[in-house]
Amino acid sequence: MELIKKYDLRAKKKNYSQKLSSALAAKLASDPKPSFGGIEAGELDAGSAKGKQRVDVVFRTKLGLGLGVSIKTYNFVDASSKRYTKNAQRVDKELRSEAADLHQYQPMAVLAAHVVLPDLARHDGRCGKSSLEHFLQICRMRTGRTRTDGEQDLFEVLFVGTYGVERATFGSLELHDAAEYRTRGFIPRSKSWEDFLEAIRAAYEQRNKVRLRR
Repeated sequence: MELIKKYDLRAKKKNYSQKLSSALAAKLASDPKPSFGGIEAGELDAGSAKGKQRVDVVFRTKLGLGLGVSIKTYNFVDASSKRYTKNAQRVDKELRSEAADLHQYQPMAVLAAHVVLPDLARHDGRCGKSSLEHFLQICRMRTGRTRTDGEQDLFEVLFVGTYGVERATFGSLELHDAAEYRTRGFIPRSKSWEDFLEAIRAAYEQRNKVRLRR
């Protein structure tokens, strides 16, 4: 019976995470449509160095992948540490692999990532370092790509943030640009959802020398 309960809880957690990721992907495919007509969500195939690769949000051009957005959610506290850092190193490995495989095959593609945790991750620090800051520290090393002839394992844009878990705040987002993280104890200034979208537009405009609609 205990084993059944254990796996039933895992299934519920997975279902919750999938629904949250799908909702974020749908919003990322809806809100920037004036800028990216034809943008799609739903773990769609994109060409990579290892063949087809699933991407949460995709904008295609006649030349291939123009924009890809990866969504990572970490929603449940670890029972032993009471923090959200149990799988933190995995996010770096996953992001590194995704960026490298996609950029190697399509170096002109602009890649963005959105990593999100519950807002409790802001206040679970030990020795002053919260789970949020831990993720910022890791993701800082995975963002900032500006060249098309290198830096394949980096994203052009990567924001880390938290969502409200209480009834009154559920659905609210407070985001931070991982590229702005500098040193321990420093949390970059808060950014909005629109700031995230604008950062994606700016990176795409710079890469393709175009002006997008707002």
